[in-house]
Order: sequence, then C-alpha cells, then structure tokens
Amino acid sequence: MRLEETLSGCMNSDDRLGLQVEQHVEPGSTPLPLAFIWQGTRWVVNSVGRTWDVDGEHRYLLMVQGDRVFELAYSDEAGSWRLVRRPEDFGPSRKAS
Repeated sequence: MRLEETLSGCMNSDDRLGLQVEQHVEPGSTPLPLAFIWQGTRWVVNSVGRTWDVDGEHRYLLMVQGDRVFELAYSDEAGSWRLVRRPEDFGPSRKAS
C-alpha cells in the first residue's frame, strides 16, 4: 500500500478563504481526506464516518479534534474538494451536561 499525500485547492462560493485537503490516494479509488486547512486552521481527521455519493460527488462526514464534525465533498470531474457543512451547520451539541 502506497501513501500519497497531495494538496488539492478549491474555492467555494461560501468559503472565500479556500480549502486545501491532504488526502490518501490509491490507484482506482476515491481520495480519502487525512487533514484539511480551512480559514487558516489545519484540521486533522480523527475518523471518517459515513460516506456516500450524491450528484457526482463523494461525500464524507469527518470527525476532527474537539469532536467537531465537517462534511467534505470530492468531485471526480473537477478533481477538487469543497466544504459542504461545518460544525455550526449540524446544530447544537448533543453531549450530555
């Protein structure tokens, strides 16, 4: 198994600061995000939750430090990533008080 880390830049209309994704790529498979830089912060992916395909994109629910959840999408056609949802978009924390 060969690990290849690449940076893939993307501008999203809702994200004027851009998104850079460090990814694991294996021949014949979709990229797997390892970490990403968004709004000047590097977020390391602690775990990949649900993944699915919709509208020509591969979607990933990602858990990062601080138990924050992000949703990223990768487009094979465009060869780029975009941020779909950030922690605030998932609503209030459901942790017990």
